[in-house]
Amino acid sequence: MKLFVGKEVLKLLSENRSIYHSTSNFLKDNRCYQTINRLLSTSSSVYSDYLSYQSHLSELSLSSSRSDTPLTKLFQRSTQGSIRKFSSSRNAKFSATFKNLDRHPRARRLKILTSEPIVPKFPSAEDEDSIRSYVEPRSVNLPTLEEPLIDYMTGLLMRKGKRDTASKHCITLLSHLRLVTGQEPFGLLARAIGLASPLVMTRSESKRIKVTTVPVPLNEIQRARRGILWIVKQSEKRPGKKFGERLAMEVIAVLNGNSEVLKLKAEQHRLALVNRANLRTRVTRA
Repeated sequence: MKLFVGKEVLKLLSENRSIYHSTSNFLKDNRCYQTINRLLSTSSSVYSDYLSYQSHLSELSLSSSRSDTPLTKLFQRSTQGSIRKFSSSRNAKFSATFKNLDRHPRARRLKILTSEPIVPKFPSAEDEDSIRSYVEPRSVNLPTLEEPLIDYMTGLLMRKGKRDTASKHCITLLSHLRLVTGQEPFGLLARAIGLASPLVMTRSESKRIKVTTVPVPLNEIQRARRGILWIVKQSEKRPGKKFGERLAMEVIAVLNGNSEVLKLKAEQHRLALVNRANLRTRVTRA
């Protein structure tokens, strides 16, 4: 319920005492004092009405007799903690109406860690008890993203040019490997990629009307590419919300020997062995 106090209403309230009491009781019953207070602090038109009401009271010599009435108390806001200060002059200038709202009021303030991590001080040579109780702080040696293997894997995971997202997947992969196994994650990842990488691949070649399968050897980069893509493809079948965690669980499965990636690698080696006669080799005798 919104109440707008105008000049005519204030004049009527000052002249008729019965209407004044009935209106004040109505405001009390409907709890509208807070609404009027809010309007007084935000609306400049109500402020001008208040000034006209004060001048009207001074003309009728009622300001001294009714200074302590509820309606007058309603308009006389305390200056402590108030945003605007009323004055008797009509050309009053308002002070600052709000604080510096340079950010959204619902925005969360995130903690910024600017200090260095707390490391226990090394004990002095005289204090034997502190020397015995001193424990070296544990540190996790996560490889940087400039590592050649991780940089190459980040490029393979990148979609639509979003390299930051691919880097986050790699960080989640390494941190989850460290959390589950308790070992250095980069060594586990490199070993899993080595186990999943095939030595040879097969391709189809046509000789006139005949199509043959020819085994092709792979270099180191091609082997790593094939192994990483197989791990990524098989990780999509695993349950989980984060892509990096699914990758980590697939890497652990490769290390344990129960991953489908190892079956794909064995199948490629079997096809290459079966079609080894189709290799273009020239046998020479010494």
